[in-house]
Amino acid sequence: MHEADVKAIVMEALMEQERVRRSDIDAVVVKTIATILTSFGIEEGDRKELRADFQHLRRWRKSVEQAQNHSLCFQ
Repeated sequence: MHEADVKAIVMEALMEQERVRRSDIDAVVVKTIATILTSFGIEEGDRKELRADFQHLRRWRKSVEQAQNHSLCFQ
């Protein structure tokens, strides 16, 4: 076996180890986020509803800000 072959094997092993490590980290992050959201009463199936709620809340906030800006102009 040549030195280049050994280097290639070691590099492949290290790359695989990195892929596994990243996969493990991703799984932990997803589980942590799901746990936090569940603790707030937000289930995975509520994702579309939650998104719609946030969109509505943003529109409402922007309309309130716009109304405040108009009322300041008239004072």
